[in-house]
Amino acid sequence: MKQFLLLIILSCCFQFTYGQATELNELKTDSVQLDTNQTYVINSIVLIGNKKTRDYIILREIPVKKGDTLSGKKLTKELEQARKNILNTTLFHFASINLVEEKNQISIYVIVNERWYFFPFPILEIDDTNFNTWFETKDWNRINYGIYLTQRNIGGRDETMRFTFQLGFRERIKLSYSIPYINKKKTIGLNLSSSFLRRHEIAYISSNNKRLQVRDEDDYLYKNQTYGAAIHYRKKIFNKHTLILNYNNIHVTDTVVNLNPDYLSENKNRNEFLTLSYNFTRDRRDSKNYPLSGHYLSANIQKIGLGVFDHSMNYINTTLQVKKFGKLSDRFSLAGSLSSTFSYNKKTPYFLENGIGYGVGVRGYEYYVIDGQNVGLAKLQFRFSLLQPRVYRIGFIPSDKFSKMHFAIYSSIFSDLGYVDDRIGYPSNNLANTWLFGSGISLDFVTYYDLVLRTEFSFNKLGESGLFIHFVAPI
Repeated sequence: MKQFLLLIILSCCFQFTYGQATELNELKTDSVQLDTNQTYVINSIVLIGNKKTRDYIILREIPVKKGDTLSGKKLTKELEQARKNILNTTLFHFASINLVEEKNQISIYVIVNERWYFFPFPILEIDDTNFNTWFETKDWNRINYGIYLTQRNIGGRDETMRFTFQLGFRERIKLSYSIPYINKKKTIGLNLSSSFLRRHEIAYISSNNKRLQVRDEDDYLYKNQTYGAAIHYRKKIFNKHTLILNYNNIHVTDTVVNLNPDYLSENKNRNEFLTLSYNFTRDRRDSKNYPLSGHYLSANIQKIGLGVFDHSMNYINTTLQVKKFGKLSDRFSLAGSLSSTFSYNKKTPYFLENGIGYGVGVRGYEYYVIDGQNVGLAKLQFRFSLLQPRVYRIGFIPSDKFSKMHFAIYSSIFSDLGYVDDRIGYPSNNLANTWLFGSGISLDFVTYYDLVLRTEFSFNKLGESGLFIHFVAPI
């Protein structure tokens, strides 16, 4: 919902925009024409526009360095990749690379436009599986409100501090800190977090592929205290290894246990456990926000319960996700993804169940949740650029951090396929253990600060159709 509110503000700004829209040349490498067969020596790399960001943060993303000798073809390819890498740090609105050549000596000028890094953002969001599920009931009790503070790029070192104070349906206080590099080689990073969550209402089980809720105005039915630490290792630009250790202390009331004895398993109303996870990602997308070319791979293994605190907690999950993006022409592109989640457990507590409908799923089934232990999902999307990326200037805003923005519109047709394996047998969970199909058309709006607004008309194998709204990229 934060994205939704900001998009409304931006749409209002367009009504008062001064200046003419221009093609998004700022996002293309502006280079001299290099001879592909000629060899060049990099004489210098000069950074311009990084008033706050430290030089090493940007240089870490450039796969060439001073003194390197490369062919013209190789150098052009590496610098275009460098521009994409710099933008994917999400520290900058725009990045361009200019070259000056003299007697086969190349001077590289990297020009960046920094973002605004501090946001005190009011929280006004819907707490449901998605916007469309909430809109079906319009239950105003499921509203969260509060304040979200984020400080990016602390000290110019790409450190991030986030603080959340939230009331309403889901009461939460959370603090997190991350730093990308803690060693001289710039390969190891660290994340730390802590949070406390409590709520009066909870989904205690699913029936007929809908969540069943219970509410107690006088007591908090669910409480969760969490502490986490993660170590990142990124030797190469595109590969990242992450080791995560989390502590959880979950408490539910007897009301929840009586309704579902397996919510925390074995009639328990308290679970205290450690979780150890390993995650590997390889990211070669041209843009993390709304990619049009490249590929993405993520693999994760998670061990819930390490023999400390609650010895009955002993569960293993794995997830795998592969995404591929490709341009077919200047305006047409294709995107696809495959993902799977497997649970290597005979029986899983309800609060640890996997499934479709909790943030990810088959489009056309937004009103349903399909619980299970193993999940497979495939997505395919054919896109057309209705409005190619352009730069707009909002004349009455003096700061380039807000006045200079990019905007693009894409239309697409899509088709999704999913399957949920439910070995436990939740009540009338009739969409599990069967193939799920969904197709439709969409209109996607993409702009700065990683904002995406998707409007989709989709239909499913049940013969149902509808117009749905989402705030993240489809794939």
